[in-house]
Amino acid sequence: MEIERKFLIKKLPDIEPIEHVEIYQGYISTEPEIRVRSFRVLEGKNKGWTNYKLTVKSDGDLAREEIETYISQNFFEEVVQFIGKPFIHKDYRKYDVDGSIVECSVVDAGTDNEFCYAEVEFVTEDEAAKFEWTLGDAVDITYDKPSKMKNYWIRTRM
Repeated sequence: MEIERKFLIKKLPDIEPIEHVEIYQGYISTEPEIRVRSFRVLEGKNKGWTNYKLTVKSDGDLAREEIETYISQNFFEEVVQFIGKPFIHKDYRKYDVDGSIVECSVVDAGTDNEFCYAEVEFVTEDEAAKFEWTLGDAVDITYDKPSKMKNYWIRTRM
């Protein structure tokens, strides 16, 4: 079970990240949500590490089922060809903010579609409800369906 809150932010936090990653993300299907991603660690303890994942997600907002598995680079590249559309690019950074891990992404930087958002994962829905954003201006988009990445994919790639 994935429990997370999502925030639209104007810019990345002005604090040192614990990790900086380049992500490419594409969708095999949006109903059900099935995506593939590549992760390349640019800065952090795993610098230079690259991996690939296949993820299946159920519908939902704050809480939803998520199944992930690592895939080979070859399988990822075959899926890229199969999808045949440009993948979403994320400049992703992870921060430790008072014991909470805050994951921020600049999406499709340098394009007309560029935006920045943050996610915070929780163990319980109660914990998520009590969380307060403290890193500047943000709009809570946890329950905003158009803000889901699969819907961004539909708007910008389909």
